[in-house]
Amino acid sequence: MTIEIKKELPALQVHLAGELDHHAAESIREAIDKQLMDKRITALYVHMPEVSFMDSAGIGVLLGRYKIMSQRHGDMYLVGVSPAADRILRMAAVYDRIASIPAEQEKRRK
Repeated sequence: MTIEIKKELPALQVHLAGELDHHAAESIREAIDKQLMDKRITALYVHMPEVSFMDSAGIGVLLGRYKIMSQRHGDMYLVGVSPAADRILRMAAVYDRIASIPAEQEKRRK
């Protein structure tokens, strides 16, 4: 799993690639949480077009960051979710809490 993080206040852009599983979950969680210590961040965008696999630990990472953003009355978005990750996120009803943005829509936003 690789992670690239860009702070573009008030947003945090997180780009994930590879397998978001129990092996990668802790390091991903720590990297994002370190940046979220900055209370000026009110929007979290997690870009996932290159996530090839996700398990329950990966879902936990996303839901945990959603909880942090909700507590500070911020927003969280999953951007360009890969088909492999999308299947798992739909089965776990993650989209009931976290909004998904197609990659094309995010490009137009910028």
